[in-house]
Amino acid sequence: MLEAYQAFGDYHTMMDLTERVILNALDALGGQHQLPVGRRADRFHSALRRRTYHELLQEHTGIAPGGRRAVRAYAEQIGLETAGKHPDLIKSEVSKPRSKTRCGGRCFVVDYPASICPLTKRKRDNPEVAERFELFIQGMEIANAIPS
Repeated sequence: MLEAYQAFGDYHTMMDLTERVILNALDALGGQHQLPVGRRADRFHSALRRRTYHELLQEHTGIAPGGRRAVRAYAEQIGLETAGKHPDLIKSEVSKPRSKTRCGGRCFVVDYPASICPLTKRKRDNPEVAERFELFIQGMEIANAIPS
């Protein structure tokens, strides 16, 4: 486990730092920039992609980010309980298992709904979005940053 703080940084600089830590660790293990994941090796030959929470939701469900009724209907269709739940919580329950396995093997998922990250810094141009990221590699969460 690694815990890091950075004065005067933001979630973009923390993603850069996270990526450098991973690449330096792989260099220390032999310089091949490969990370064994199960029976496969994931090659880190380029920068990790950064995809927004809402991009992945739309890509994997076909639901537009603002489509609250569509998210609720989709959730009910796949058997999730929606009664009494905030629309962003339903969106989270719908998107998490899908986006983490389908973001191309490895990527930072950024810009979560602020309502599910209440203590996280909000984006200046859109206070409904939290400046947060999670790094997924082959469906497994590797890093999580919630700057405040």
